[in-house]
Amino acid sequence: GQDHLVRAAAEPAAPAAPEEAATAPAAPADEAAATPASGDAAAADGADAGDASTDNEDPAEAPAPEEKILPMGGAERAAAEAAEAAEGLTPEEVAALVAAENTMQEQDRQATLRQEAMNAFESFVLNMRGAPHRAHGELIEREALNAYLDSLEDWQYSEEAEAASMEAWAAKIAEAKQKVEGDLCKTWHDAIEAEKKATEERLAAQAEVAAKERAENADEEDDHDTRKLKFSDRYRIAERNKAEGTEIFKSGNWKLAAARYNKALSHCFKFADLQLSPEQTAEGNALKLSCTLNMCMCYIKMENYEKAEYHASNALDIDGANVKALYRRALARQHRRKFEEARADLRLIPEEKQDKAIQKLKARVDAEIQRQKNKQKKMAQRMFG
Repeated sequence: GQDHLVRAAAEPAAPAAPEEAATAPAAPADEAAATPASGDAAAADGADAGDASTDNEDPAEAPAPEEKILPMGGAERAAAEAAEAAEGLTPEEVAALVAAENTMQEQDRQATLRQEAMNAFESFVLNMRGAPHRAHGELIEREALNAYLDSLEDWQYSEEAEAASMEAWAAKIAEAKQKVEGDLCKTWHDAIEAEKKATEERLAAQAEVAAKERAENADEEDDHDTRKLKFSDRYRIAERNKAEGTEIFKSGNWKLAAARYNKALSHCFKFADLQLSPEQTAEGNALKLSCTLNMCMCYIKMENYEKAEYHASNALDIDGANVKALYRRALARQHRRKFEEARADLRLIPEEKQDKAIQKLKARVDAEIQRQKNKQKKMAQRMFG
């Protein structure tokens, strides 16, 4: 508060306390990496803290110990800067500085909220662009929807949108959703909601069965299998887990299916501990590829496109020309707005192996790339006349 700042100006600043060293836990390979801790400076200061004098030195002649600058935390740093800035200022001037800082912080917060609203608007438009190609897409009047989405994008890159506040962007999103879900695509939206409700009820009914299965197979859930099995036995266990995953996938429980495929892969990885013939190596890689592709499909169904891309890339590490892996990675990248990378994947698929799904995805990716170019052109014309 103001009193704190005034006292800080009148009193000598106390030495800042060193930060405590923190060690962040390691993250899984397919998750966001944890932020590394930085406790080196504090550790070094602690090691040197007793080196200012020794028993053999004359205290009268010993040089003054060098002043150490200890690392500050955010609060200490802010207090030190405020104290330094407040020297020689009146309480009114300090209060004005505090008010100015609070104003800037609020402006930053509003700018962040506005950017989030803009991102949500763009994501909504992109999602609806792809809706005709997903479940119940045949219920959508594409021409009317595309015309409306075009009008939304025209507004997005207009001078009005550039000057719009966070509240204006949020209102525009609400208006767009109401228009699409309550008017242009109401039949499609109702079908999606009905299917979602049915799926939730089905999964709830399966939850007890899944819990019972986990309880019965608790010892198998964690990978404590250190047995030295023959290739044929290990292959049979992996194949059984894969078959279970496929049955679960058919029921619509994609998360549990992914867990089964992952269990199958854990057995496939143990092939590396064995001396395999070329034929066995080929069989093991084929099973590993199939399970990895199925993992990718599970995450596509769950709309977790980051993990879908990750598993598709793993599949391509096994077979770099696999059509399913290239298509699924391109699909994941398209949803992640990595259009150029998606196009690069699709171009690796030979023409004779491109079915209708691949051709449709190519058309969507090309259209998105062209749309981006048109946006950039519009922005350039607006900026430079």
